Amino acid sequence: MPRNRIDSVRPGRICGDPLRCLCERVVIEVPRVFDGCVRRVDSENFVVRLDAIPEGLEPPFVFLELVSDGEAVLSDITTTRVGVRSRIACTVSIPVRCRFRDNTGREALGYGTLIQRTEVILHMPPSSSLRVRAGINSLNGAFISDDTVSVNCCYEEEFTTAGTARLMVPVYDGLYIPECNAGNPCNGVLRDLNI
Repeated sequence: MPRNRIDSVRPGRICGDPLRCLCERVVIEVPRVFDGCVRRVDSENFVVRLDAIPEGLEPPFVFLELVSDGEAVLSDITTTRVGVRSRIACTVSIPVRCRFRDNTGREALGYGTLIQRTEVILHMPPSSSLRVRAGINSLNGAFISDDTVSVNCCYEEEFTTAGTARLMVPVYDGLYIPECNAGNPCNGVLRDLNI
């Protein structure tokens, strides 16, 4: 392939005529964030009931740590207009994993959900939806019963209101990706694969 032809279909800056080798326009749908905020709490006490504790362990249990263990889920969302913005009240459920030790010294894991009612004020157009990312990490804690732990922890919630945006982008024919290093003994074999 001639060098000027290779440069025109390779990723990077356009030099010369930008319409050369342009073959079509495509529409790409991407997330569009309208507004967002982060809520950080340095130290707060929570009580978490553990639903899944392995059998055969001997209480009393010694708390070791509690961390988030998966994607947070939003529920019970209510929205009230406040000028051009919205007051959004919702329940955030964060799956958690608790590491602890039983009376014989065996370590085990228990799983539960930290449920927190939260309220934020964000710009939320009618076509948008509310999204959340949340994380939690315990500072210390203690079992208050065989399946319930009281923890002092730090947590963070990141809220965004988002929708979908459509972008129209040019597409160039025959993308060329150059070799990473010269002198590869497999060049002849790989060329025949037509990857």
